[in-house]
Amino acid sequence: MLYATGLITILLLVFAEALPKILGIARADKVVMALGPTANLLSQILAPIIRLVLATVRGTLKLCGVNVDERDASVSSSDEIRGTIDLHAQEGGLGGEHRQMLGSILDLDEVLVSDVMVHRKAIEMIDLDEPPEAIVRMAIRSSYTRLPLYRGNPDNPVGVLHAKDLIRALAKRGAEPETLRIDTIMRKPWFVPNTTTLREQLAPSSPSATISRWWSTNTARCRDW
Repeated sequence: MLYATGLITILLLVFAEALPKILGIARADKVVMALGPTANLLSQILAPIIRLVLATVRGTLKLCGVNVDERDASVSSSDEIRGTIDLHAQEGGLGGEHRQMLGSILDLDEVLVSDVMVHRKAIEMIDLDEPPEAIVRMAIRSSYTRLPLYRGNPDNPVGVLHAKDLIRALAKRGAEPETLRIDTIMRKPWFVPNTTTLREQLAPSSPSATISRWWSTNTARCRDW
């Protein structure tokens, strides 16, 4: 009897637990297409029973002083997504860098702009007082499409030069780098507090380039999004 119980347990773990899970991960699309209609039918048939069971559980917990309806969801959507990411990472289907990248997306409300900004000394900037042809050369040689502009001193940001705006200006008839007015095509810098969250900053209405409001020698940070 003991051996039979052990054998059944092993068979259940292998064929009812591990094998379906691994098969579902390895052939996710085919498994969903094959079992989707059956699962949908079963969910519709068993839905009343499930609702009855849940209502019974909630009623029993309410008698014990636990009101499930007033609690936060036991597992939020972000927790479910994070659990799925961790599951795939543990089973080797997701690399460490991808896992960290996907997980960081769920933390946009918790990460501040100051946590990801780059110090102004590490930013490629252009002096607006340089000759226009020199500014054009520096913009062409740069590997960035948005370049902060300052006047006289890097502590005095006055604008952001976008490569597309520069190309449009040079494409106009009669336009020459020597006579180009950079101050007319640059974009105004958008100053934001260091306490702005990444979700707020990445909103569709936010400008593409930002500069920290506290622009000083010690704490200056700038970020080209």
